[in-house]
Amino acid sequence: KKELFDNLPKEAYALINIDDKNGAIVGQNCTAQKKSMGIRKTGADFNLKVMENQLSGLVLKVDGQEVSCLLSGEYNAYNLLTTYAVANLLEWGDTSQLLLQLSALKPVRGRFER
Repeated sequence: KKELFDNLPKEAYALINIDDKNGAIVGQNCTAQKKSMGIRKTGADFNLKVMENQLSGLVLKVDGQEVSCLLSGEYNAYNLLTTYAVANLLEWGDTSQLLLQLSALKPVRGRFER
């Protein structure tokens, strides 16, 4: 993984998870524009707080806005944060629109169904 980051061009973005103990090492020799994300640690460029994590879905706080999502589990919170961060970096819409689209995502059929 580090080799991938080390070989990114300067004009690329390197999104680094600051919650990962190896995050600092991965970005060490990277010349791309470094941006950080995290759920557990504060101070990242992109933060998300899990307000609720139920089988019925997640309630998240992103950029001061509360968002309900049908996906559940911390791994999905990370996936949503990564998606949100990449969409922001690539300027794929305004924050409200991005959060609305994330809230509309549906879980894969058959997973966590009763």
